[in-house]
Amino acid sequence: MKEEELVTALIADHLRHLKLMSGLEKMGFDALDYYLGLPEVIFKIMNIESETVFLYYITAAELMCEKKEAVKVAAETLYEDLVRMREEIH
Repeated sequence: MKEEELVTALIADHLRHLKLMSGLEKMGFDALDYYLGLPEVIFKIMNIESETVFLYYITAAELMCEKKEAVKVAAETLYEDLVRMREEIH
């Protein structure tokens, strides 16, 4: 599996997980108990160590979940953004 396929799949899983966590919070559960740490894994695979890029990713992912964007399209968009930012850093 290539980096793009792997990371896009992980981002899609992260977006689905964010939606699940949001639902749990609305029901009164502490969603942090169910945090998987997928963004950290994504950034390790992509070899990105920028806190600025990390904060961008977290914010963008949360906004995409609120907008009810299609998960696959949102994941591909986020991956492309991360690749572009990684190239700018290196």
